[in-house]
Amino acid sequence: MEPDQDLATILIPDISGFTEFSTSTELEHGALIINELLNVIVESNSCEFKVGEVEGDAVLFYKPGEAIPRKVLVEQCIEMFRNFHRKVDSMVKVIDCPCGTCQTAGILSLKFVAHRGRIKEINVANFVKATGKDMIVAHRLLKNSIASKEYILFTKNSVDSKQDAGENTLQWNESQEEYESIGKIEFQYALLGDLRNEVRPL
Repeated sequence: MEPDQDLATILIPDISGFTEFSTSTELEHGALIINELLNVIVESNSCEFKVGEVEGDAVLFYKPGEAIPRKVLVEQCIEMFRNFHRKVDSMVKVIDCPCGTCQTAGILSLKFVAHRGRIKEINVANFVKATGKDMIVAHRLLKNSIASKEYILFTKNSVDSKQDAGENTLQWNESQEEYESIGKIEFQYALLGDLRNEVRPL
């Protein structure tokens, strides 16, 4: 049996709309905007996750050890979501560049996938990288049939399946996906569109 210290909570905040945004020809402007937004996500890490990788339009966080309480993990996602959109709104408000990239920054949003499983930390040059099947599962779940670009997705084993009293602002749905070589993954998800509409610039 693998030791419990190999267990970790994996959280991936992924910037939605990045593909459409990055097809513009103004690559330098796009890189500056995405860099600002990825920094906001990392700075909003109040749960003391380790940063595994920055993957273009996403941040791979993981935290070895005990499971994070469901309410705390929900609040972490909401904190990142609100700070992200406050930053987007403040950037859009002051941008006066007419290029396609700058003018479409407002389409960007954020989704979250959380999973819990066994990982292995390995040293690659001067970097520590987390690997394992459960890292693959978390990444595969970014491709799913949820009809939204703004949501929180928790696999069944990432958190306690019971809804906390403090989560009344979100409506949770049950679903599942099946992936080749992985099988069926059951999860809960909550859409964040209403929360997005409540966000106001600082």
